[in-house]
Amino acid sequence: YANLSFSTSIGKASVMANIPAHVIKYHRKKLISSNYHCKQHGGDRSSHLTQEERVLLAESILDIFKKEPLLTLDHVKIRLENYGFKVTKSSILKDMNWTYKKVEYKQHLKYTDFNLKRYFAFLLWVNTTNWDKLVFMDEVHFSSRDMRKQRSYGHRSETVSVTTKTSLSVSFSMSCMVRFNGDLYTSSYRSTNDQFNSLQFIKDAIEQQYLCSGDTLILDNATVHLAAETHADLMATLQSHGINIHFLPAYSPELNPIERVFGYVKNFVRLNRTQKECDLTFMVQFIFRRIPEITIKKFFMSCLRPWYAEELDEETKSILKNLQ
Repeated sequence: YANLSFSTSIGKASVMANIPAHVIKYHRKKLISSNYHCKQHGGDRSSHLTQEERVLLAESILDIFKKEPLLTLDHVKIRLENYGFKVTKSSILKDMNWTYKKVEYKQHLKYTDFNLKRYFAFLLWVNTTNWDKLVFMDEVHFSSRDMRKQRSYGHRSETVSVTTKTSLSVSFSMSCMVRFNGDLYTSSYRSTNDQFNSLQFIKDAIEQQYLCSGDTLILDNATVHLAAETHADLMATLQSHGINIHFLPAYSPELNPIERVFGYVKNFVRLNRTQKECDLTFMVQFIFRRIPEITIKKFFMSCLRPWYAEELDEETKSILKNLQ
């Protein structure tokens, strides 16, 4: 049937050759285009590209994503067509051995030379300081909508539904301090987390003798801790009670053990809330009071990364201390 004229209808060719029509269509395409199923594995192939052109195509794709990593494959395909390359979206992923990835965003200000020196200087300082005198502080927000268990067991073909009377609009904020010995100090629940709330929380901690003379309060660089409206009052309050203050390097929450505490509480809530939907405010307060001391100590060890600072030479120590 390969010798039949292209003017012959597919139906007629099928009858004459006693071959199904879809087979006739397939071989007609092969006769028309040399690129159609040109290899054993079949499909339209870019066989017209030389090895040098394939290398250039790969370099072009890498260059496009390097400049604009959030482009969709449709946009990349259009860019490549402007360069003279005719490719499919699937071939881009297959040829580059790529998959669809979750984006990890990184703050470039964290990796400046100055901030990296502050980062190393902080680790030097914290590893030559008595941890019993360190108090880490931060704020956290809880929302009932985010604190729900997202997965459960059920039949493959059925949806798991849970009926609840609890409102999804329950949310609140709070401040918290933590010590190496496991002691936690938390504020009452509130609707805001501004600089005035932060200042009042520190004053309350001093009044309750959680913060004492000789302690060092460690904060991040959030606006609520550095606001001009409360900065002078904050510094005067700490100085009058003999309390030092130290700020973390920029964009470095991994150095703050209290972030691990917040993660522990939130994960516990998500895993242990049931369809009875016990009161979120009570459950959060309950968990904060029952975090094991050994768990908090592990958070400190993980975040502050203890190492032997005494192995550094005196010149290096002097340089790092001047950066603090």
